[in-house]
Amino acid sequence: MGQTIKHKCNSCDFEFIEEDKEFYFNEELTKLTEETPLFNTFQKIAKSQLSGNIYLTYCDNCNNFIKTYSVTKNETSLDDEEIKELIIESGASEQITNEPVEKLVLIRNDDRLIKCPKCENEILKTLTHGSGCPKCENGKLLANMFTIND
Repeated sequence: MGQTIKHKCNSCDFEFIEEDKEFYFNEELTKLTEETPLFNTFQKIAKSQLSGNIYLTYCDNCNNFIKTYSVTKNETSLDDEEIKELIIESGASEQITNEPVEKLVLIRNDDRLIKCPKCENEILKTLTHGSGCPKCENGKLLANMFTIND
């Protein structure tokens, strides 16, 4: 079951839409697919040799959204660097709600903080309800609209 959450700062005009997304590759590892985790998606992910989660965050230093791919399943012979290259070079979406997005690939990373791939600034891996606003740093992000899909 997937969800979409609209977050808005209670102090400034910053807002973004967080979508529950997962990624997986086809059997030949030639096509990356990003989908909301629905019932039929779980079957596709289970068959994939390479899959994981997608998170969205924001860097206030360079004003870029960061799309983070976190690999959770690797049953291939690819090493970490080959997986990173495969994901970065894939045809994955590089825009979210008309905003440019930087890509970052994490291999088994459980850290809460990550480095922005563009400017190296330390940022939260994912923004959630109650997080401090990355733009104004005064407000809190409030989830003000939920959509649940199945």
